[in-house]
Amino acid sequence: MIRSIEICSITGRHYIDFPELLELARRGVIDTRHVTTRFFPLESVNDAIDYIAKRGDDEPLWPMYAPDA
Repeated sequence: MIRSIEICSITGRHYIDFPELLELARRGVIDTRHVTTRFFPLESVNDAIDYIAKRGDDEPLWPMYAPDA
């Protein structure tokens, strides 16, 4: 059982841990409700790209596709 995970270099250029993080989130092992700041449906991909381009450097970067709930 995973009790904690250290996420390193997600906003940098070293994404070694990122695939594992995505898999843990996909399986529901970690709760991402508190780190996701925006949801963009797939058809709004251009809006998501605009948001990323205009965001401040101090804002988290977690634009994600939100499946229909």
